[in-house]
Amino acid sequence: MILRLARALDVPLRERNGLLVAAGYAPMYREEDLSAPELDRVELALATMLDSHDPFPAVVMDRGWNILRANQGARRLFGRLLHPQPIPDPANVLRLMIEPGPVQRSVLNWASVVPLLLERARREAVGGVLDRDTAGLVERLCELPGVATLVADLETTAPWMVVGWQASRSLRADLAIDALEMAVHDRGAAGLEGLVHHSDRGVQTGLNWSSQHRLVGETVGAR
Repeated sequence: MILRLARALDVPLRERNGLLVAAGYAPMYREEDLSAPELDRVELALATMLDSHDPFPAVVMDRGWNILRANQGARRLFGRLLHPQPIPDPANVLRLMIEPGPVQRSVLNWASVVPLLLERARREAVGGVLDRDTAGLVERLCELPGVATLVADLETTAPWMVVGWQASRSLRADLAIDALEMAVHDRGAAGLEGLVHHSDRGVQTGLNWSSQHRLVGETVGAR
């Protein structure tokens, strides 16, 4: 019954183990290190994708935004940003970007990036819910001087909610348009006013402009 409910609710496998343990059962799903022999093909696939992005930076992160693998472009980027300090091991993207340090000082629009980066962390969490460790990290980062004000200002001046969305196993050309049509239908008489259209175009090549920025009060069209 527990597993049936978990499947119906699309509960992540790690959390299913927690449910089983809480109910007095043994965990069913095991977690392997990325370098484990059982994941050799996964490791090869990730290495191939990282290498194909060179000379542009690309990384593989876990759900806590810890960098597990990085290509040469990413190593050069972080190496120059952190110089003369060494790249921390493990390196956490949220901490590198938000905590005081050379990376923070190198981002000219840091005050604009931080709220959107924290928002993205929540949005990309499995099931839309941060795990306990990542939630604790985000909470600590939000309490840093200057960060709490930025997050509060975003929530006060730019309240938002998802009114239309679409997902697919393939990158269909009309995927973003489907999401927009759903939003327009749900908003009714409100129409397009104040609607933000986040197309995430270029997702297959890594970070892109549309996935990093949100324009309040404007409509961003898909291309």
